[in-house]
Amino acid sequence: MAISRESIQAFTTTPLEVGPVPVWNDTAFIRRLTGNDRDAWDLWQVGHAYTEDDEKAGKGKAGRLRRDARGIRAYLVCLGLCDEHAQRLFADTEAAQVGAMDGEAIDYLYDQIRDYNGLSVKSQEELEKNSEDGPSDDSGLSSPESSE
Repeated sequence: MAISRESIQAFTTTPLEVGPVPVWNDTAFIRRLTGNDRDAWDLWQVGHAYTEDDEKAGKGKAGRLRRDARGIRAYLVCLGLCDEHAQRLFADTEAAQVGAMDGEAIDYLYDQIRDYNGLSVKSQEELEKNSEDGPSDDSGLSSPESSE
């Protein structure tokens, strides 16, 4: 049976309880990022890169792409931290406020959200390992050439 539009729209993920957050000593929930959240995360990263034009303004060296990582943890925590119903606790516009919170707690949540959403090196290595262990002869998807 093929997947249907209705089954896709009905699918929801349950937030992951990560347990007590160091320093806050309270339970936190994180959620899977939506497609729109992932796009926002990618765009945020691209928007925080220096280019050759920035060199003229004294922000970077010519010919090199450099990253400005200020706010990286806070922004991802805004995207992934949620309540028990998977509703975000902080809007994108509150990233500066989140960034001003305790660094140990923000680091912990940042790492948890990256791992849970497959954004960390560790989770990428795990995905590669799983794909090596699994069947490699057929993905189950047909390419345009083979569907004729």
